[in-house]
Amino acid sequence: MLLVILWGMAFGDVSVAWSNWVAHAVPDQAESAGGIVVVSVQSAIAAGAAVGCLMFSFGGVVGVFGAASAILLFSALLIALRVWTSIPSSALRGRRDRFPRLHKERSKHFTA
Repeated sequence: MLLVILWGMAFGDVSVAWSNWVAHAVPDQAESAGGIVVVSVQSAIAAGAAVGCLMFSFGGVVGVFGAASAILLFSALLIALRVWTSIPSSALRGRRDRFPRLHKERSKHFTA
């Protein structure tokens, strides 16, 4: 029950923040942009319901949870990669001494 309450509070904040961001991004077209936000959210919900229905039909509950786990892990990997590549080099200066091999390999693979 606690997780449901926390999810509800977090989701409520996300929708307000998203609408606020859109209003600040295009102040002269805030109403039109808000409509686009609503359409995109509703379309995502409909697409998620359709894909979830197909997954449940073909794989049952195990298939749905397996696919959700894979999507969650992939998303976490993308977020971690984005955060890792956006850290400025000045912030990593103190860490380079402690993990020299890691930073050498990182700079070889992720050159900007």
